[in-house]
Amino acid sequence: QPAWDQEVRKVVAFRLDSIMFGVLGAYIARYHAELWRHYRTGAFAAGSALFVFSMLLWTRLDADRTLTMRTAWFTLTSLSVLCFFPVFSLWRRAPRLWSAPVTYLSKISYSLYLCHFLVLSLLVRCLQQPIAENADFAWRVYAFYNLFSLAVAALIYEKFEKPMTSLRDKF
Repeated sequence: QPAWDQEVRKVVAFRLDSIMFGVLGAYIARYHAELWRHYRTGAFAAGSALFVFSMLLWTRLDADRTLTMRTAWFTLTSLSVLCFFPVFSLWRRAPRLWSAPVTYLSKISYSLYLCHFLVLSLLVRCLQQPIAENADFAWRVYAFYNLFSLAVAALIYEKFEKPMTSLRDKF
């Protein structure tokens, strides 16, 4: 009976279904492009419904005690995200106002993945007070956490990841 946050959520072998949904989406997009284009609107609607349903499950079920939350919730969420891909993959031009931040965020996303928990841990340790008691304070802490995580991720990307990638490309 592993706890959701300590065992189930963090073990990659338990999340291979999510990776396989990506592989399935890539396969359909590559080898059945007509289906990919034809059913994009229906897939988007189905994905939206599945995503809303999975979020309702999240708010209604105890993550540590129910089998649904330890198994089906992940699969439903991953499947709903897959359903969004046909619409998003067919976008050709986005306004620069939208595309530049999204492109940069995608570049720093791995650095963000690496640093966000460290930033959160340091923030919680420095605050030494309950955050949930004051909603206004909680929103300010949340905004600071996000902005600081993005700044640290951008620094890691610019000073380490990007130079290492450039060095790799030389060879």
